[in-house]
Amino acid sequence: MWSERGMKITPRAVAKTDISTIKPFDVEFAPKDVVRISPHTTFVGIDPGTRNIGIALVNDTVAKAFDIHLPAMEDRPACMLLIQAVIHHILEAEWEHGLSYGRWLVNIEDAAFGMKFGQVQLAEGRSAAILYFASTAKVSLTAPMKVRKLVFGNAKIKAHERWKIAPNAGAALSCAVYSIITQE
Repeated sequence: MWSERGMKITPRAVAKTDISTIKPFDVEFAPKDVVRISPHTTFVGIDPGTRNIGIALVNDTVAKAFDIHLPAMEDRPACMLLIQAVIHHILEAEWEHGLSYGRWLVNIEDAAFGMKFGQVQLAEGRSAAILYFASTAKVSLTAPMKVRKLVFGNAKIKAHERWKIAPNAGAALSCAVYSIITQE
């Protein structure tokens, strides 16, 4: 289980463009949790979606999370390309360590198979993220309840309920923390 004691999440100024709204958060982990982060490894957590996406980036020196809102799009391939463009923008603009920093472990929140609605759109968002990282990182998919069980000790606890962070950024951060714990 991950400790939130000593963890600090600081919201930064919201960035708005014609096609997206990005809420960035700086994250500082408790000292006892920082030692669990492998040096020269970038841990990425993705909460997929076609309108609301979370991205978290963590390494041994810095952690950032982003809650992203995109416009509704009927053109599904264009939507997938937009998701990839947003991921690329976040990495280029916000990740000063660059894309070549050591090894990359990407954990993408998998489908919640018990949910009746929205799973097709989430699959498109998930696929866009998988395709973006497939050639440069080890990509894994983990069910949301499995992530929450390991990170919070209870599958019913959601990240934004435990941490003071926007929902999608929190879900992405919990996926990154899952990768830190499991090294997957």
